[in-house]
Amino acid sequence: MKTLSALTLIFFGGAFSASAISCGTVATPGACTLNVNNQVQYTFNNFNFVTNSATGGAPLVTAADVNLNLVTGGGLSGILQVSKVTTTANPNVVFLANNGGVSTFSFSYDVSIAAIGAGTVSLINPASVELNTSSFSNNGSGAVQLVLPGAPVCQAITTSTLDICTLPAGTTTTLSTGNIVALSGNSGNVSIGTFSNIFNASFTPDPPTGVPEPSSYALFGSGLAALCYLRRRQ
Repeated sequence: MKTLSALTLIFFGGAFSASAISCGTVATPGACTLNVNNQVQYTFNNFNFVTNSATGGAPLVTAADVNLNLVTGGGLSGILQVSKVTTTANPNVVFLANNGGVSTFSFSYDVSIAAIGAGTVSLINPASVELNTSSFSNNGSGAVQLVLPGAPVCQAITTSTLDICTLPAGTTTTLSTGNIVALSGNSGNVSIGTFSNIFNASFTPDPPTGVPEPSSYALFGSGLAALCYLRRRQ
């Protein structure tokens, strides 16, 4: 079952919409909302850069280096894509660490969903974290962890680019989460391009307002006729 779910989410990851919604960077996030199938609205906010470090000549990643985009996947999924911003201070197009270098950073955010139409919504399993592009040589290694407090560790690594994530018990429409990214060049090198956090939702429409069946109208008409007859008899 896990293999099937993984294949499904890989399909979702490849079924992105033609255009992405830009949310700015972690340093200066903008409006970050996504409407899916006119049923579910995803909102990502409260972005906070938590920590970073770099040793051995690896580039130091800052909040201004972390770009954010939203895209849709299959079903009612909402996907936060994270990529490297090219800046003068850090001109690399990917997150990386060369031979002997180590680079780490983490950030947090909140995700919430709301019904667009008449109905109720809920965040559902599974969520996932996926490396869309990655490379490494020799024993270089990298990992992206999706932090879900109260849930098992969930991380994609450069040799296995997708991991299925279990939502914490009691999750309904809001979730506090984030990512921990770690790259170690060791005796080789490693780089990570875009990675994605994939969330899934359900939508249950409200029951339609009751409309009487034709037989109900007939019965109602018969009752009125009977009342009229009794009044005339009186």
